[in-house]
Amino acid sequence: MERRGQVTIFIILGLFLSLIIATVILTNIDLNQEKLDSEQSDIQDSSQNIAPIKLFVESCIEDVTNQAILYIGKHGGYYNLPSESDDYLYLPYFFYISENHLLSIEEIQNQLSLYVNSELFFCTRDYSSFEKQGYHIQTGSITTTTTINQDNINFDINYPISINIEDTTQELSSFNIQTKSSLFVIYQVVEELLREQTEDPKAICLSCVVELAINNDLKVYAAFIENDQVLFRITDNITQINNQDFEFSFINIYNFENEEVEEDESLE
Repeated sequence: MERRGQVTIFIILGLFLSLIIATVILTNIDLNQEKLDSEQSDIQDSSQNIAPIKLFVESCIEDVTNQAILYIGKHGGYYNLPSESDDYLYLPYFFYISENHLLSIEEIQNQLSLYVNSELFFCTRDYSSFEKQGYHIQTGSITTTTTINQDNINFDINYPISINIEDTTQELSSFNIQTKSSLFVIYQVVEELLREQTEDPKAICLSCVVELAINNDLKVYAAFIENDQVLFRITDNITQINNQDFEFSFINIYNFENEEVEEDESLE
């Protein structure tokens, strides 16, 4: 009987200890879940806090990248013009008497990146409205990688932004935007035009230009601005940016030496 009573006591103690351990485990689970929920809530609150700033920066990026494409097109693919350029019209010379000076597609990508790196700062520099709401904002250098594709232009932008609000700091840095554009197609047309021009430096085959344009749903304007200088403007009025037609302009300089131009002197 005494031995049976001891066994009973051990069983009761074992059950009691098991109950205590289970209670401790369940309590820890509840505490951990509460901590996790609290952390997730803090993260969500932080994301909501910086959302207005993120939207502000993304809006600036959209505006500046659109302006970059339009500006680059109007200046023959350049943000910073080369020495072989018309200072009055601010346009590059692609064909200079007998030399092809057309920049590469990679160089145009770099020029677009330079524009964004330089101009995005001016759009995003005024955070005063956010600072009045208690935000403390610090920004770093802007670095852009641009890729010109068949029917769009992709901008990958690294723009470090540190945002502090209510003793919480959040970081933004990577932004991406893709804009529909015919720049690649127009570049191919210009490239073909310059190739044909190099083969016959003393003639302007305007019918060739027209054919290239029609085949790609583009419009071409060409006109003499001086005796041996012709302004070319290739326009896409289908794929618009900011409700504007995309234009790509440049100048060719010839040495006709009293020779006849192959086609009419202007077309539109």
